[in-house]
Amino acid sequence: MYPEMVRVFFQMLTQLDDVQAYESLILSAIDEVLAALKPDADPAAQPLHLLAAAIANCHYQTLQAVQDKLACTYAGTVPQQADRTKQISAAKQLQEQYRQFCSPWLLDTQFCFCRTKTAGEENTTDDCTDSTAAANAAETNFDTGLHSV
Repeated sequence: MYPEMVRVFFQMLTQLDDVQAYESLILSAIDEVLAALKPDADPAAQPLHLLAAAIANCHYQTLQAVQDKLACTYAGTVPQQADRTKQISAAKQLQEQYRQFCSPWLLDTQFCFCRTKTAGEENTTDDCTDSTAAANAAETNFDTGLHSV
């Protein structure tokens, strides 16, 4: 990936004049995208740079919201607090859209294997959470139709 390209996209999203102060957010977002890449993916693909910028923007918007809430009072005046929930929501939505757009290059983190019960198994609700049920499943004799003579 090219950090300078991510910086340009990040600057476009945040409308900041100077993004140097947020270099760590940008580099962290780049690392996050690189860690999620499939082994055969090209890290120089432009959509991946857009995704990294969107991730950095989401972190930036969250950071700005926290800083706004921590603004202190001076001489009894209360600073005007901006509600940044819309900016954070928009940043998260943009990040998710870019993540979906980049899905051909990214590992699928939401896929999981599930097991269904066969006709001979008991219907219990705690098979997934109870490790003793799984351990004892190998010891249980089920009638599979095969009998030794």
